[in-house]
Amino acid sequence: MFIRQEYIPAAIGKQVFKTKEDAEKMGKVVLVKLSQDKFPAISIRDLDANNINFRKI
Repeated sequence: MFIRQEYIPAAIGKQVFKTKEDAEKMGKVVLVKLSQDKFPAISIRDLDANNINFRKI
């Protein structure tokens, strides 16, 4: 599956992932949620739990 997300979901403004690895981590979170029949939205809690670096305003 290919997931395209230009900006970090849940983050304020148009922030991009700092690394490819960060984007891939969150892609895996989305896939897990889909496989569990959950809504694939990403929250601030998901970002923090995966140590994603983003600006918190």
